[in-house]
Amino acid sequence: MTPLALAFDFDGVLADRRAQKAAVLQQCYGIVLSPELCARTIVVGRGLLDHAEYDEFLRMVYCSERYHDLLSAVDGMPDALLEFQDAGHAITIATSMEPEAAWYSGRWLRRYPIRAAIVPVGKNRSKLAAITGRKVMVDDDLEKLRPLVGHVPHRFLFTWPHNVNDKPRQIARRVTSWAELTEHIRALAA
Repeated sequence: MTPLALAFDFDGVLADRRAQKAAVLQQCYGIVLSPELCARTIVVGRGLLDHAEYDEFLRMVYCSERYHDLLSAVDGMPDALLEFQDAGHAITIATSMEPEAAWYSGRWLRRYPIRAAIVPVGKNRSKLAAITGRKVMVDDDLEKLRPLVGHVPHRFLFTWPHNVNDKPRQIARRVTSWAELTEHIRALAA
């Protein structure tokens, strides 16, 4: 087995914020939506919040101790990352969050005995500099994977309803679960 340098996005790969967002919308704004309907395009598009209010809502979601306990791990993530860590793989978390939000997310991640640096690159910025030298990158945003072609040899698109229609072609290989992703990483390390 060859230890690999692995990189993962946080939201949509390690953590599932959908239920957290729905709970914060209900608790703070009295807006009841299913977790799948809490995206800006839907909430603002329906006139439930304006853009400034949605930005404040996101600040509560990402930067409030009060609501971080509502954050859920993506099914299978803790066991998979612990397996990778125990196998000697280096783990980096590259996120589009700003530093304060990454700090809160790091606190949440510490509930698991996972040793990983969280590198906040900021909104709308490439993750390339943060993951130079990594052999694997996993993200749920195809556009974040596109600039990594030619730099990171193994790119995986973690599938969710919001990206099911994306066509990864030569950009990334689609995976639907941590179990499937784990099998790919085991094969790469063999």
